[in-house]
Amino acid sequence: MVSEKVLKKVMLTLYHRIVEQENDGVLDLNRYKFHAFDRDMEVQVPEVVDRQRSIPKVNYAAYVMRMDELGYIKRDGMSFVFTDSGFLAASKLAYPVRVWFKTHWLGLSGLVVGIAALVVAIKQLP
Repeated sequence: MVSEKVLKKVMLTLYHRIVEQENDGVLDLNRYKFHAFDRDMEVQVPEVVDRQRSIPKVNYAAYVMRMDELGYIKRDGMSFVFTDSGFLAASKLAYPVRVWFKTHWLGLSGLVVGIAALVVAIKQLP
């Protein structure tokens, strides 16, 4: 069973791996291949391991398949790369405040102008 909370952690981990390696201005997601049986993921996101069993089971492959179902990755055998939509979804998870501000900046700027106009109008009252 795939937990959405753990899926988000997996996506964030993969996103940060790309961002840490990226130093060019143009991002080519096809350069950043990940393996479906990445042992480091067990350390970075311990929740991918089901420890309730007598022999712990690594469920990372289930999260890879879920990302594939959502269209967030392109698989090539045992390796995969982020799609544009997958990378965008992961970046939204990494910077939720920035995404919220970019989405609502027009309304916020209108609110600021409205408050400023109200303050000016109040100051001009006798």
